[in-house]
Amino acid sequence: MTANIFVTGACGYIGGSIVAEFAHHKGGLLETAKIHAAVRSDEQAESLATLDVSVVKIDLSNPYALAGYMIRNDGELLGYRLSMTTLVGLSEK
Repeated sequence: MTANIFVTGACGYIGGSIVAEFAHHKGGLLETAKIHAAVRSDEQAESLATLDVSVVKIDLSNPYALAGYMIRNDGELLGYRLSMTTLVGLSEK
């Protein structure tokens, strides 16, 4: 089964490094995983266009948008900078 890994902060320093490493790693779980990279703008999406990742423009302050995307894509969350408000909001829905 293919893993779906959702990375927030995909254009930031840490999140961008994680996405780039995951996209280029060719062994173990990441060999078959689909990486979903969350961005806030079209410019950020364009900056990830050369990587083999699924780029999604999403408002992470909206827990419904995040939860909906995760449910539709059966994703595992790697959120390095999600606020506690977002996480609590998701757990209560």
